[in-house]
Amino acid sequence: MLRGDGPSRRGVPSRQPCFVMPIADSIERILEIASGAPMQEQRDALRAELDKLLLEERRRAQRTSVVAMSEEDAVRYRAISELASDFVYALRMDGDTVDVEWVQGSFEAITGYTAEEINDSGGWVSLIHSDDRSHFHVDGPLSSREPTTIDYRIVTRKGEERWFRDYACPEMDASGERVIRIYGAAKDVTAIKQSEEALREAMKRLEQRVGFEEARFRSVLDQAGEAIYMVDPDDGSFIDVNDTACRMLGYTRRELLKMNVSGIEVERPEWLEPTKFAELRRRSISLESYHRHRDGRTFPVEVAVSVRRYAGRDYLLAIAREITERKQMEVQLAQADRLASVGVLAAGVAHEVNNPLVYILNNVSYVLGEIPLEYSELRDALREARSGAERVRDIVQDLKTFARSEERIGPVDVRQVLDTSIKLAHNEIRFRARLERAYDEDVPPVKASDRLGQVFLNLLMNAAHSIVEGRASANRILVTVRHREGRVAVGIEDSGSGISADKLGKIFDPFYTTKPVGMGTGLGLSICRNITQSLGGDIDVESDVGKGTKFTVWLPAIVEGNTQAELHSSLPPPENVRSLRVLVVDDDPFVARAISRLLRAQHSVSLANGGGEALALIDTQTFDVVFCDVMMPSMTGMDLYHEVKRRAPQLAERFVFITGGAFTPEARAFLANSETLCLQKPFSPKDLAAALELAASPREFSSRSNERLRSVSGL
Repeated sequence: MLRGDGPSRRGVPSRQPCFVMPIADSIERILEIASGAPMQEQRDALRAELDKLLLEERRRAQRTSVVAMSEEDAVRYRAISELASDFVYALRMDGDTVDVEWVQGSFEAITGYTAEEINDSGGWVSLIHSDDRSHFHVDGPLSSREPTTIDYRIVTRKGEERWFRDYACPEMDASGERVIRIYGAAKDVTAIKQSEEALREAMKRLEQRVGFEEARFRSVLDQAGEAIYMVDPDDGSFIDVNDTACRMLGYTRRELLKMNVSGIEVERPEWLEPTKFAELRRRSISLESYHRHRDGRTFPVEVAVSVRRYAGRDYLLAIAREITERKQMEVQLAQADRLASVGVLAAGVAHEVNNPLVYILNNVSYVLGEIPLEYSELRDALREARSGAERVRDIVQDLKTFARSEERIGPVDVRQVLDTSIKLAHNEIRFRARLERAYDEDVPPVKASDRLGQVFLNLLMNAAHSIVEGRASANRILVTVRHREGRVAVGIEDSGSGISADKLGKIFDPFYTTKPVGMGTGLGLSICRNITQSLGGDIDVESDVGKGTKFTVWLPAIVEGNTQAELHSSLPPPENVRSLRVLVVDDDPFVARAISRLLRAQHSVSLANGGGEALALIDTQTFDVVFCDVMMPSMTGMDLYHEVKRRAPQLAERFVFITGGAFTPEARAFLANSETLCLQKPFSPKDLAAALELAASPREFSSRSNERLRSVSGL
């Protein structure tokens, strides 16, 4: 129900008749009549009173006209609003008081209140949620004089909060400065608001989930051991990189995202070429290239590249793995393969050289024994020839030492091993420095293997390479051997360039080298330390830049018994001068005849060119000793030995194997485990005679005698 004067239709006030103009005309007529009055003062007083009355009447007429026009607009507004809203209303505003003039629609059903109850309880604002009441303040959104849309909550009688979207239109007073009424159409949008809130919550959860998944993906990406790049195929710029890429290249992620692939690749990568893009769509490709670190150094990488589609666009995904260690390992494996080949070659050369050395040395010795003393010039020539042959023998023996694949550990005089290593390194040293030796006299042997020579050779080569060629007289390499508190110290000191302190702690690391590219694999010193430590010793280093470097190898000494005397003693001279029947089996007739010449003065010697001939002789004759070559065609010395052991076991006990080198694993294993004597080519007449005496007395023979024989003959 409306508040106001007069009856209403559907809650809208009826328009009042306007009497403003008739009253004004009457007043003007009165003034005309009064103008003829005799008393001027009365006329003036009457005119003033009538002017005041006229002004008030005109103001009332103006207000009545505004109200009437507003009510017409309200009728039209309500008719439209009822079609698009839950209720329409009109509010009268008086300062902060807002009363309901009229309301239509589902207002009471929705709120549970009538208009009168609302006005009695404090007006329209009492119905509004406390947080939304500012919309209806005199300085709120409606003070702008323009129609506006506001959302607010109404608290119903049941205490429920319901959202309304209100299309409100303010009505101003005659001055246009103050809102006196609000007409509005309100729509219940609670369901919409709830849907919006649910959507916001869902979006929030989705954002949290996306953020979690992104963080988890980033964590996995950054923990990857390979560098991962996402690259724009158009310009090669980085779209994203992981932490591994940042660490590998020395840049921050922000810095890399401002760069492109050309900034880290030594050469433009093949996979960035436009012609490769079609292939990358079909399959990923792997290739090797070089990356450039921030500090300028380059390193090899293996890169796998594929095309991946993100957000409707194709990008290049590159996964790079640093392969520096693998490359170094490949170099080392190639070096090891070359060394193995050299070892096989050295063993083959030694075998082929040792056979002629046997008959050269022994034939020269035989001739020297036959030439009368008065032929001094001829004897000197033969002795020089024998000295040259012995030098060749020593060189071959040194080569065999470094070519051996088997490793025998026993008492070793480090001075002999050092001298052998010095001879092998002599050609590298002599153009760079003077070599000086300082060995103690009372140096006990150490328990070591043939690989000890590899340690000394590597240290000598490093010392030589630290000195520039051409000034040998101004530089030196000093080799020392000292006995210190139960240990033997081998020092190799040079006057070369030295090693800086920051590099000194890394020189024993695998693959680390201070030499120029192509001059070293970076494994030499690491291997030296491993060999030394496997022998119970250690290796240390001192260096001063510009003055030189000293390496010291420490090895535990053997002090038990008289090992030193045993190591250097020669076999005793033969005591038994009885004549023996000797069979010599060798596929090289020159070797066989050289042995025969040395023995036939005292013994009966028969020759066989192979295993078949030897078996035929053994079946028909009796022999005291058999000298047999190990490696022969058709039937090896091992095969012959096994057959003789089956046919004549006692003769098998008096075998002496002669060999220039055991090539096959089978031959090496046989000689290592056999109780038979073994004489290493080339041997001297004294070695041959000693072996013959030992073989002729098998009961007195022992493995200890065989080891002594091996030591003297050089095996």
